[in-house]
Amino acid sequence: MRGDLSAEVLQGRYLVEGLDHCAECHTSCDALGGLDKDHWLAGAPNPSGKGRIHSITPAALDWSEDGLVAYFESGFTPEYDSVGGSMAAVVANLALLPESDRRAIALYLKALP
Repeated sequence: MRGDLSAEVLQGRYLVEGLDHCAECHTSCDALGGLDKDHWLAGAPNPSGKGRIHSITPAALDWSEDGLVAYFESGFTPEYDSVGGSMAAVVANLALLPESDRRAIALYLKALP
């Protein structure tokens, strides 16, 4: 990522890469079982063996910043679908964060290459 990130995007990066550890599900593993950093947050096989975990890179996720923030609070997508599976628990926890943190996460995701 670029080195000229705003404080808000850096906060989002901290939340996504550290506390929320989003990459554990949204990034596939390399041959040694580590996260494949060449495909950061670009989706991965579902650990349940059924389907795939979605990519959350800007190329695959065309939701607006506001749409992401709303999803992190309500669990409803901009298309009025609802969160499911283990992501429902993630959204329940994200909803407890202040809106500024949910917005920082959205800004970080939108800033990914």
